[in-house]
Amino acid sequence: MEAGLLLGTQLGWITEYEDVRVEERDLLLFGFLLEMKVATRTSMKVYLDRAMESPQGERGFYNRVLKLQKSGYLVSKPIPRSNQLYYKLGSEGYKALKYSRDHQTLPRFKARYQAQNLRHDLTLTFLRTQFASSGRCQSWVSENRIRANFPFTKNWDKKHLPDAIYIDIDGQAVALEFEIARKSTPRYKDKIDNYVNTISSRFDEDLKISRVHFVCLDSQVREKLTGLTLGMSDLFLVEGLDVYTR
Repeated sequence: MEAGLLLGTQLGWITEYEDVRVEERDLLLFGFLLEMKVATRTSMKVYLDRAMESPQGERGFYNRVLKLQKSGYLVSKPIPRSNQLYYKLGSEGYKALKYSRDHQTLPRFKARYQAQNLRHDLTLTFLRTQFASSGRCQSWVSENRIRANFPFTKNWDKKHLPDAIYIDIDGQAVALEFEIARKSTPRYKDKIDNYVNTISSRFDEDLKISRVHFVCLDSQVREKLTGLTLGMSDLFLVEGLDVYTR
């Protein structure tokens, strides 16, 4: 049975699939997964509890996720070499979002997920929830949302789009780059030069980037980027991922 729009939003639900009534909390989860591509159950709960300002019990959340999964709103798969699952948005979840949101502003939905990016994407989701929980950022713009909603990206080389842009506690837009693999020095220099030019340009007044935040998985990458950005601490912050996983 396909999810259909029901005339009952005043009752607190938007769509129905068999015995599942999709509520605002579910729609927030669907939007989160569409933006972030993938998430663990823990990251999903942390995000929702903060977004709704109403923590849900672990058992109740688990049962809800299971029901949404069985109805096609969510898809889960095992994380390699782990006993955990990761989740992505299912086709029914995307349909529910289109019914209840302006589909023109939604990021593109991809039914297939490129699993080789799993570690990178799960870490970005983890960083988003960590930054929000610690008060480091007020809001987060994922790469998917950047591509879908911000016209200034047409002026950027696609390979230089950041992994995310977050608004820090001072209201400044910060480009986030999660560096998971080692690259050649010329490639890092090219990225740094591009950001220096972007920060000094005026074409992106709608979301003016003031700083770049590198988070590095590898200590050698962190040391290299620290050296390449020496003397530019006002523009670049370089940290290791271990700062957030200790």
